[in-house]
Amino acid sequence: MTQKLSQSISRPFDLGIANKKFSRISIRFKLLAGFAIILLIVCVLTSLLFYKTNKKLALDFAKSEIQDMSKMIAESSGYGLKNLNFENVRETINWAKKDPKLVYLGIFNESDEIFAELNKIQIKIEINKYLNIKEPFLSKELLFSSSPIEIFDPVIGKQIYYGKALVGLSLKEANQKIAQAQLNSFYLALFILITGVLMAKFLANKLLKPVLNLAAIAHDVATEKNYEFRATKFYDDELGNLVNHFNDMLAQMQIQSISMQKANENLEKRVKERTLDLQKSTEEAEKANQAK
Repeated sequence: MTQKLSQSISRPFDLGIANKKFSRISIRFKLLAGFAIILLIVCVLTSLLFYKTNKKLALDFAKSEIQDMSKMIAESSGYGLKNLNFENVRETINWAKKDPKLVYLGIFNESDEIFAELNKIQIKIEINKYLNIKEPFLSKELLFSSSPIEIFDPVIGKQIYYGKALVGLSLKEANQKIAQAQLNSFYLALFILITGVLMAKFLANKLLKPVLNLAAIAHDVATEKNYEFRATKFYDDELGNLVNHFNDMLAQMQIQSISMQKANENLEKRVKERTLDLQKSTEEAEKANQAK
């Protein structure tokens, strides 16, 4: 058993057998299989491209949204801190609380100490990690953005730094959009594949129609030895020229067949005539012998 298995593994791949099996497959199946493979590759690439594009758009939209929110909160709370109007800061937090995507909001003073905080899901925030980020930071299913709280003071003519605003949004909605984009990409790939297979089948039938007709006529001619058959010309292209040449060949073979048939008939007639002459001569010779 082990020896047979080792022999089968070590046996080289016979390309001739593979080619022989492949040659037995109908040309219709070969064309459809070729189209299907190409379409499958196109569908996979299109699906991946569509999914990645939509995923990037969803993340870019979420990043833009959280940046705008953090800047707005920083600006609004900054005016409250400048004028020591803490009610303004509280109203800013209450306004931000209405956003269902908001999971964290922290307002920090210039010493990076928490001045006000809203933590909906009680997550642990690494302040030193998130406060100094310049671009939105992605952490699992949460997106964080930090904006400095700076208000321009016309008296001294420059920006005064009051602290930072840190905002955290849930990516649940963005992930839902990404999942929907993935599903849409699957539907798009499936639509392309089905449409492509139907078109490939239609084109294969159109392309194979004259070839199959030519093959059927050739089979009938070979089987019945009748050169009066003619293939039907469907298109004025290379296949049409092939049909014309094939019909011309059949016409020439028909002429040759008729000529050979006439020659055989003439030969048979001459053989019969010679046979009759020979019989007549034989009879006359026998009569002459008897007369002696």
